[in-house]
Amino acid sequence: MSENLDIVEGGLVPRPAVGVGVLLEGFEGGSLNSAYGGGTTHASIQSSPVYAGDHSMELMGDKYNVISRTDLAVERGGVYSGWVMNKSVSSSTVYQREAGIIFMTQEGTATPGGYYIELRQDDNNVIVFRSGAGESPVTDKIATKSLSQSLDTWYEVVFEPRVGGTEVYRINDAEGVELATFSTADGTFDAGGIGFSHGGDSDEHQGQFDEVRRWE
Repeated sequence: MSENLDIVEGGLVPRPAVGVGVLLEGFEGGSLNSAYGGGTTHASIQSSPVYAGDHSMELMGDKYNVISRTDLAVERGGVYSGWVMNKSVSSSTVYQREAGIIFMTQEGTATPGGYYIELRQDDNNVIVFRSGAGESPVTDKIATKSLSQSLDTWYEVVFEPRVGGTEVYRINDAEGVELATFSTADGTFDAGGIGFSHGGDSDEHQGQFDEVRRWE
């Protein structure tokens, strides 16, 4: 059996791996796409660190900073992933190390709705929040998974929204090793866009984001 296939309920599905899939967002334009709304003044395109390619995107600033867009389709029946890093900053307090990706955003705003998968290095958890458009991204916690995490390390966040209302989540390391997997049976959203968020205080916390892909 191929090492890039997982056995899950309903059969075999692709496991995200380096170098395959359809690139939805890689931040390779050198500037943030104008389709994003929300806290765009807190976002910047950078040449380091990157997971792949020449650029990645950094979010920094106070409280929850969110950018999102709705023109990149995330739909049930697909598998999607993106790369997230919580960066170390010498003066950063422990609760500031929280960054993640929002899938199925309903608006291109700072309160876009959707499923927010947050990597919390501060307390070594992965938390999934569900929120409606116009609500805080951390409105309703629907899942928590314990996972030890390191700063300055890329993690792949995988989202598989299945037809019928189940959502599967995986966290992989940069070598493609699966570190955690869990699921919810929520079914609130069937489609939407993508967004990025981090929680911080002043400009001391930095979350880094790279390649978002759809897996065929």
